[in-house]
Parts: sequence; C-alpha cells; structure tokens
Amino acid sequence: MGILLDGGSKINDKHAEGSKLISAGNFRRLGSMVPTFLDMFDPQKDSKYQRSSLLLIGAALLFRLLYAAIFPVNPVGDEAYYWDWGRQLDYGYYSKPPLIAWLYAFVDWIGGGSLYAIRATAGVIGCLSLLVLFRLTTAQFGAKTGWYSIVIGLAIPAN
Repeated sequence: MGILLDGGSKINDKHAEGSKLISAGNFRRLGSMVPTFLDMFDPQKDSKYQRSSLLLIGAALLFRLLYAAIFPVNPVGDEAYYWDWGRQLDYGYYSKPPLIAWLYAFVDWIGGGSLYAIRATAGVIGCLSLLVLFRLTTAQFGAKTGWYSIVIGLAIPAN
C-alpha cells in the first residue's frame, strides 16, 4: 500500500484502501468523475427535490428582484458599506478582501449608478449562494437533504 509520487518513489499510507496506487494519471481520471455544477440541470438525474429546489430558488430570486424594484429604499447596512467601498477601490479593506468592493464597483458601472442595480446585487448573490449550498449538499447527502438545506437557508434572516 502506498502513494506513488510523480518521481516514481513510493510512500506508505495507512489510510489507503486496498492495494491501489494513486498516481497523477489516476488523479486525472478521478477528475472526470467529479460532478460538475451543471450536472444538477441534467434531466436524466432530475428528481422531485431538485425541481422543487430550483423552483424555490428561482421564486426567491424573482421576489428579491421585484422587491428591490417596487420599494426603492436607500442601501442600508452592508449594502451601503460595500457600495461605498466600490466607489473607493483599493487592494483590501479593514475587515474584508477587495472582491466585494470590486463587484459593487462593476455593478455600479454596469447599472449606471442606479439604486436598483445596487439593491438587486444582494438578492442575486444570496440566491447564487443558495444554489451553491444546494449543489454541495446534494453532492454529499442527496437531493432531499439539499431541499431541506435550501428551506433552512431561506429561513435565516441574514439571507
């Protein structure tokens, strides 16, 4: 038992299963077995929970976008904080790395400084995080658990 290194030397691994050796070629073959993000849209792998989860995330996104359009409230809390960072770009900030500021600067540039674009960004990012949560939970525990993780994720007030 052991792991075959690129140089051809072999090291022992107490946790290796069976007598299979792990090499760079095997890692490439394992990479083709890892499910991709788009696999959840495969109709042959579709289930009731996957359809329901995608519909729920889509409904949440639609609600958030409509809410941002109907109630044009000034950015509050983190939205205002990140939007201000986006107006003053830097390589880093006191409490966060710069990606969120760069994202808000991009949204401000694309949206022409509109309030709707700034408010809709939080809704879109929240729904994308739910989609990633569903995908990760489904890959590990199945579509039913993925559905429950979405429901719990939507129930969290910060989402």
